[in-house]
Amino acid sequence: EVTDEYISSFNSDGFTLSTSDSEVNSDGNEYVAWCWNAGDSTVLNTAGNIASQVRANPLSGFSIATWSYSGQTNYTIGHGLGVAPSMIVAKNRAGGNSWRVWHKDLSVDNTLYLDTTGAEENGTQIINSATSSVFGTKGYGLGDSSGDGVAYCWSEVPGFSSFGSFTGNGSTDGPFISTGFNPRWLLIKRIDASNSWVMYDSARNPSKPRNDRLTANSSDPENTSSNIGIDFLSNGFQLVGD
Repeated sequence: EVTDEYISSFNSDGFTLSTSDSEVNSDGNEYVAWCWNAGDSTVLNTAGNIASQVRANPLSGFSIATWSYSGQTNYTIGHGLGVAPSMIVAKNRAGGNSWRVWHKDLSVDNTLYLDTTGAEENGTQIINSATSSVFGTKGYGLGDSSGDGVAYCWSEVPGFSSFGSFTGNGSTDGPFISTGFNPRWLLIKRIDASNSWVMYDSARNPSKPRNDRLTANSSDPENTSSNIGIDFLSNGFQLVGD
C-alpha cells in the first residue's frame, strides 16, 4: 500500500479526483470505475477471533473488512454481511504478496490470485472458508506472518448480483449463464488452466456483443477484438465468438 492523493473524497453521489496524474485523470485519457455501496459507517466487529473494522451494506451484498495480525494462524475475521459471502478478495496492505481470491465454487483449500493468470491451486496461506458471520484463513492467510489485512467481500443478492461457475463448450455460440437480471459488470476467470481475469461492462460497451475487455492481472490497455464477446441479456449473459 502507498499513499497518494488521486481521490480527494468519496461523496454521496460519486467521488472527486484531486490530481492530473496519468493513473486516474490525465487530460484526454479514458477511464472506467466500478463502484459498490458499502454503507455509511465503520464499526468494530468481534465475531472472529481477531477483531476487525468493518463497513458493510447487506442490501448490496458488499463489505470491507480491515484487521491487523502478528503471528496468528488459522484465524477468523468478521465481515458484517449477515449471510455467507460468495467471493472474497484480500491482501496484506504492507506486503508484496498477491491478492488472495476465495470463491464459493473453488475446490476446498484452493485459491486464485487476482494479479496472476494461474489456475486455481491448493494454497498454504489463503482465505479458505466463509460463514454468515466470519471468513477464515489457512495459515497466516495473506502470505506474511504479520501485517494489516484488507478484504472486499461480496454476497449474492437476488436480482442484483450473482456468483457462480460454468463450463465452456468451445463454440462461437457459447453457453448461456443465468443471473436473474441484466448484468452491468462481469468478471470471468478460467480456473483449470492459466488465463487472464477478463472484465466486461455496459458503460464502456453499451451495445452487444460487448467485445471491449480489460484484464485485472495486467496493465494492458483495453482489448477491442471483435472475435470475443459477451451478450448481456435481460436474465443473464451469453458467450459469443472465439
